[in-house]
Amino acid sequence: VFELMRMDEFNILKAFEGENYSQMRDDIVEFVLGTDMGLHSMFVARFKKRIDETEMRMYKQKSDRNLALTMTIKMADISNCGRPKKLYHGWCNVIVDEFFQQGDRERLHGMPVSPFMDRYTAVMSKA
Repeated sequence: VFELMRMDEFNILKAFEGENYSQMRDDIVEFVLGTDMGLHSMFVARFKKRIDETEMRMYKQKSDRNLALTMTIKMADISNCGRPKKLYHGWCNVIVDEFFQQGDRERLHGMPVSPFMDRYTAVMSKA
């Protein structure tokens, strides 16, 4: 994404400069990394702890606001299973294709193929 943003027509951060640009970029990276399912339990535990500690007033500290935004993006990322079945299956096919393309690129570059990204070993449910 940041490579595309080097082109002016795709640079959604072009209004930001210097420290503001760096901070916004860092925030976006943090939000995207929050969708990593390998870190799911850690983010959920951290979020629950901060809700308890702040009595649900997570708007005072930037780190708490970022955690709340990360959780919002995480919920949007994993919400497809709550959609109508036809739409859900359509999105499942899109994400599986994206995973397999990543695995194909990793294999092409001689890298180990990431878990769940190998079209030759993945087991797909028929449900």
